[in-house]
Amino acid sequence: MADEINFLDLAVLIRITPNTPLEKLGGLINSSIFDASNIAGTLKQKSLIEFSANYPGPNSMNVTEQGNMLIREANERSADSFDKLDEVILQHLSGGKRFPSELQTTLNLRPKDLAIRLYKESKQGYITYDIKNGNVELILTEKGFLKAKNDREGMIGGSTMGTMPPTFAQNRPSGVTIQQQSATPQIQQTQPQSIAQTQTIQNSTTQNTNGIFKELNFGNEQDTTINTHETPQLKNENKRWMTIAILLVILVVVYVLVTYVL
Repeated sequence: MADEINFLDLAVLIRITPNTPLEKLGGLINSSIFDASNIAGTLKQKSLIEFSANYPGPNSMNVTEQGNMLIREANERSADSFDKLDEVILQHLSGGKRFPSELQTTLNLRPKDLAIRLYKESKQGYITYDIKNGNVELILTEKGFLKAKNDREGMIGGSTMGTMPPTFAQNRPSGVTIQQQSATPQIQQTQPQSIAQTQTIQNSTTQNTNGIFKELNFGNEQDTTINTHETPQLKNENKRWMTIAILLVILVVVYVLVTYVL
Protein backbone atom coordinates (compact mmCIF):
# COMPACT_ATOMS: atom_id res chain seq x y z
CA MET A 1 0.00 0.00 0.00
CA ALA A 2 2.93 2.34 0.58
CA ASP A 3 3.84 2.33 -3.13
CA GLU A 4 0.29 3.38 -4.02
CA ILE A 5 0.60 6.66 -2.15
CA ASN A 6 0.21 9.54 -4.61
CA PHE A 7 0.73 13.26 -4.43
CA LEU A 8 -2.91 13.93 -3.55
CA ASP A 9 -2.57 11.76 -0.46
CA LEU A 10 0.55 13.62 0.64
CA ALA A 11 -0.95 17.05 -0.10
CA VAL A 12 -4.08 16.25 1.96
CA LEU A 13 -2.14 14.55 4.74
CA ILE A 14 0.01 17.59 5.54
CA ARG A 15 -3.16 19.67 6.00
CA ILE A 16 -4.65 17.43 8.64
CA THR A 17 -4.02 18.67 12.15
CA PRO A 18 -4.56 16.61 15.33
CA ASN A 19 -8.24 15.92 15.99
CA THR A 20 -9.36 17.48 12.71
CA PRO A 21 -13.11 16.94 12.31
CA LEU A 22 -14.13 15.00 9.22
CA GLU A 23 -16.77 17.61 8.47
CA LYS A 24 -14.08 20.31 8.18
CA LEU A 25 -11.84 18.38 5.83
CA GLY A 26 -13.79 19.58 2.79
CA GLY A 27 -13.04 23.20 3.67
CA LEU A 28 -9.36 22.46 4.19
CA ILE A 29 -8.92 20.92 0.75
CA ASN A 30 -11.48 23.09 -1.13
CA SER A 31 -13.72 20.16 -1.92
CA SER A 32 -17.21 19.01 -1.20
CA ILE A 33 -18.11 16.80 1.78
CA PHE A 34 -18.59 13.88 -0.56
CA ASP A 35 -15.13 14.29 -2.18
CA ALA A 36 -13.52 14.88 1.22
CA SER A 37 -15.13 11.71 2.60
CA ASN A 38 -13.80 9.67 -0.33
CA ILE A 39 -10.28 11.06 0.18
CA ALA A 40 -10.44 10.40 3.92
CA GLY A 41 -11.57 6.83 3.25
CA THR A 42 -8.64 6.33 0.86
CA LEU A 43 -6.19 7.63 3.46
CA LYS A 44 -7.71 5.27 6.04
CA GLN A 45 -7.26 2.30 3.69
CA LYS A 46 -3.60 3.23 3.19
CA SER A 47 -3.13 3.42 6.98
CA LEU A 48 -2.15 7.08 6.84
CA ILE A 49 -4.93 8.34 9.16
CA GLU A 50 -7.25 6.91 11.76
CA PHE A 51 -10.66 8.00 13.01
CA SER A 52 -11.62 8.58 16.57
CA ALA A 53 -15.24 8.67 17.70
CA ASN A 54 -16.02 11.42 20.14
CA TYR A 55 -19.57 10.69 21.17
CA PRO A 56 -21.65 12.80 21.10
CA GLY A 57 -19.20 15.15 19.32
CA PRO A 58 -18.08 14.92 15.66
CA ASN A 59 -15.68 12.28 14.39
CA SER A 60 -12.07 13.44 14.24
CA MET A 61 -9.02 12.35 12.23
CA ASN A 62 -5.45 11.85 13.36
CA VAL A 63 -2.35 11.07 11.31
CA THR A 64 -0.90 7.64 12.04
CA GLU A 65 2.76 6.84 12.58
CA GLN A 66 3.03 5.65 9.00
CA GLY A 67 1.57 8.95 7.83
CA ASN A 68 4.05 10.89 9.97
CA MET A 69 6.92 8.84 8.52
CA LEU A 70 5.74 9.77 5.04
CA ILE A 71 5.66 13.45 5.96
CA ARG A 72 9.14 13.27 7.51
CA GLU A 73 10.55 11.49 4.45
CA ALA A 74 9.03 14.12 2.15
CA ASN A 75 10.49 16.95 4.22
CA GLU A 76 13.92 15.34 4.31
CA ARG A 77 13.90 14.70 0.55
CA SER A 78 12.78 18.26 -0.13
CA ALA A 79 16.30 19.46 0.72
CA ASP A 80 17.87 17.36 -2.07
CA SER A 81 19.54 19.12 -4.96
CA PHE A 82 17.75 19.72 -8.25
CA ASP A 83 18.60 16.92 -10.70
CA LYS A 84 17.77 15.64 -14.17
CA LEU A 85 14.49 14.01 -13.17
CA ASP A 86 13.30 17.31 -11.75
CA GLU A 87 14.21 18.97 -15.04
CA VAL A 88 12.16 16.41 -16.96
CA ILE A 89 9.18 16.97 -14.68
CA LEU A 90 9.38 20.73 -15.22
CA GLN A 91 9.66 20.22 -18.97
CA HIS A 92 6.46 18.16 -19.02
CA LEU A 93 4.66 20.68 -16.84
CA SER A 94 5.71 23.51 -19.15
CA GLY A 95 4.51 21.41 -22.09
CA GLY A 96 0.93 21.31 -20.80
CA LYS A 97 0.77 18.53 -18.22
CA ARG A 98 -1.29 19.65 -15.20
CA PHE A 99 -2.13 16.58 -13.12
CA PRO A 100 0.11 14.06 -11.33
CA SER A 101 -1.72 11.19 -13.03
CA GLU A 102 -0.60 12.51 -16.43
CA LEU A 103 3.00 12.75 -15.28
CA GLN A 104 2.87 9.28 -13.80
CA THR A 105 1.62 7.83 -17.10
CA THR A 106 4.24 9.70 -19.14
CA LEU A 107 7.25 9.11 -16.89
CA ASN A 108 6.24 5.61 -15.69
CA LEU A 109 7.32 6.36 -12.10
CA ARG A 110 6.00 4.93 -8.86
CA PRO A 111 3.27 7.17 -7.43
CA LYS A 112 5.17 7.59 -4.16
CA ASP A 113 8.43 8.60 -5.87
CA LEU A 114 6.59 11.11 -8.04
CA ALA A 115 4.73 12.46 -5.01
CA ILE A 116 7.98 13.08 -3.11
CA ARG A 117 9.53 14.71 -6.18
CA LEU A 118 6.58 17.05 -6.65
CA TYR A 119 6.61 17.92 -2.95
CA LYS A 120 10.34 18.75 -3.17
CA GLU A 121 9.80 21.00 -6.18
CA SER A 122 6.94 22.76 -4.41
CA LYS A 123 9.08 23.32 -1.30
CA GLN A 124 11.92 24.71 -3.43
CA GLY A 125 9.55 27.11 -5.18
CA TYR A 126 9.50 25.61 -8.69
CA ILE A 127 5.83 24.57 -8.66
CA THR A 128 2.70 25.16 -6.68
CA TYR A 129 -0.46 23.08 -6.46
CA ASP A 130 -4.14 23.61 -5.86
CA ILE A 131 -6.54 21.02 -4.43
CA LYS A 132 -10.01 21.42 -5.84
CA ASN A 133 -13.01 19.09 -6.17
CA GLY A 134 -11.11 16.07 -4.91
CA ASN A 135 -8.17 16.50 -7.30
CA VAL A 136 -4.84 18.30 -7.27
CA GLU A 137 -3.63 20.54 -10.08
CA LEU A 138 0.04 21.42 -10.61
CA ILE A 139 1.11 24.91 -11.70
CA LEU A 140 4.57 26.23 -12.56
CA THR A 141 5.84 29.24 -10.68
CA GLU A 142 7.92 31.96 -12.35
CA LYS A 143 11.06 30.33 -11.02
CA GLY A 144 10.02 26.96 -12.41
CA PHE A 145 9.05 28.42 -15.78
CA LEU A 146 12.38 30.20 -16.19
CA LYS A 147 14.23 27.07 -15.09
CA ALA A 148 12.39 24.94 -17.65
CA LYS A 149 13.00 27.54 -20.38
CA ASN A 150 16.72 27.76 -19.66
CA ASP A 151 17.07 23.99 -19.60
CA ARG A 152 15.23 23.70 -22.92
CA GLU A 153 17.38 26.37 -24.57
CA GLY A 154 20.50 24.69 -23.23
CA MET A 155 19.45 21.37 -24.71
CA ILE A 156 18.63 22.94 -28.09
CA GLY A 157 21.86 24.95 -28.13
CA GLY A 158 23.95 21.90 -27.29
CA SER A 159 22.39 19.86 -30.10
CA THR A 160 22.71 22.59 -32.79
CA MET A 161 26.29 23.37 -31.83
CA GLY A 162 27.12 19.72 -31.99
CA THR A 163 29.03 19.73 -28.74
CA MET A 164 30.92 16.60 -27.95
CA PRO A 165 29.94 14.81 -24.74
CA PRO A 166 32.61 14.94 -22.03
CA THR A 167 32.83 11.15 -21.80
CA PHE A 168 33.55 10.86 -25.50
CA ALA A 169 36.09 13.67 -25.36
CA GLN A 170 37.91 11.90 -22.55
CA ASN A 171 37.72 8.37 -23.97
CA ARG A 172 38.38 9.01 -27.63
CA PRO A 173 41.53 7.39 -29.11
CA SER A 174 44.80 9.25 -29.09
CA GLY A 175 45.28 8.61 -32.82
CA VAL A 176 42.44 10.98 -33.62
CA THR A 177 44.15 13.83 -31.84
CA ILE A 178 47.45 13.05 -33.61
CA GLN A 179 45.76 13.18 -36.99
CA GLN A 180 44.06 16.42 -36.13
CA GLN A 181 47.35 17.95 -34.96
CA SER A 182 49.23 16.75 -38.04
CA ALA A 183 46.61 18.19 -40.34
CA THR A 184 47.63 21.80 -39.70
CA PRO A 185 51.34 21.42 -40.71
CA GLN A 186 50.29 19.73 -43.93
CA ILE A 187 48.10 22.67 -44.74
CA GLN A 188 50.92 25.05 -43.89
CA GLN A 189 53.33 23.09 -46.13
CA THR A 190 50.96 22.91 -49.07
CA GLN A 191 50.38 26.64 -49.03
CA PRO A 192 54.03 27.58 -49.95
CA GLN A 193 54.05 24.86 -52.62
CA SER A 194 50.93 26.27 -54.15
CA ILE A 195 52.46 29.77 -54.02
CA ALA A 196 55.63 28.50 -55.69
CA GLN A 197 53.59 26.76 -58.37
CA THR A 198 51.68 29.94 -59.09
CA GLN A 199 54.97 31.87 -59.33
CA THR A 200 56.44 29.33 -61.80
CA ILE A 201 53.24 29.48 -63.84
CA GLN A 202 53.44 33.27 -63.90
CA ASN A 203 57.12 33.14 -64.92
CA SER A 204 56.41 30.64 -67.70
CA THR A 205 53.56 32.75 -69.00
CA THR A 206 55.72 35.87 -69.02
CA GLN A 207 58.49 33.96 -70.82
CA ASN A 208 56.05 32.67 -73.40
CA THR A 209 54.66 36.13 -74.00
CA ASN A 210 58.17 37.56 -74.31
CA GLY A 211 59.07 34.82 -76.82
CA ILE A 212 55.97 35.57 -78.85
CA PHE A 213 56.80 39.27 -78.90
CA LYS A 214 60.37 38.46 -79.91
CA GLU A 215 59.16 36.29 -82.78
CA LEU A 216 56.85 39.05 -83.93
CA ASN A 217 59.69 41.56 -83.76
CA PHE A 218 61.97 39.17 -85.64
CA GLY A 219 59.38 38.90 -88.39
CA ASN A 220 59.17 42.64 -88.63
CA GLU A 221 62.95 42.87 -88.84
CA GLN A 222 62.98 40.32 -91.69
CA ASP A 223 60.37 42.34 -93.48
CA THR A 224 62.44 45.47 -93.10
CA THR A 225 65.57 43.69 -94.34
CA ILE A 226 63.68 42.38 -97.36
CA ASN A 227 62.51 45.85 -98.10
CA THR A 228 66.05 47.19 -97.79
CA HIS A 229 67.35 44.47 -100.18
CA GLU A 230 64.63 45.08 -102.68
CA THR A 231 65.16 48.87 -103.00
CA PRO A 232 68.42 48.72 -105.16
CA GLN A 233 66.83 46.32 -107.65
CA LEU A 234 63.88 48.62 -108.00
CA LYS A 235 66.25 51.50 -108.62
CA ASN A 236 68.09 49.55 -111.35
CA GLU A 237 64.86 48.64 -113.07
CA ASN A 238 63.77 52.23 -112.93
CA LYS A 239 67.03 53.33 -114.50
CA ARG A 240 66.65 50.69 -117.24
CA TRP A 241 63.17 51.86 -118.12
CA MET A 242 64.33 55.44 -118.09
CA THR A 243 67.12 54.66 -120.60
CA ILE A 244 64.71 52.74 -122.81
CA ALA A 245 62.28 55.65 -122.74
CA ILE A 246 65.06 58.08 -123.63
CA LEU A 247 66.20 55.89 -126.53
CA LEU A 248 62.67 55.67 -127.85
CA VAL A 249 62.35 59.43 -127.70
CA ILE A 250 65.63 59.81 -129.58
CA LEU A 251 64.50 57.31 -132.22
CA VAL A 252 61.24 59.18 -132.70
CA VAL A 253 63.08 62.46 -133.08
CA VAL A 254 65.52 60.94 -135.59
CA TYR A 255 62.65 59.44 -137.56
CA VAL A 256 60.83 62.71 -137.73
CA LEU A 257 63.93 64.59 -138.87
CA VAL A 258 64.76 62.01 -141.53
CA THR A 259 61.26 62.04 -142.92
CA TYR A 260 61.02 65.82 -143.10
CA VAL A 261 64.52 66.27 -144.48
CA LEU A 262 64.15 63.63 -147.14
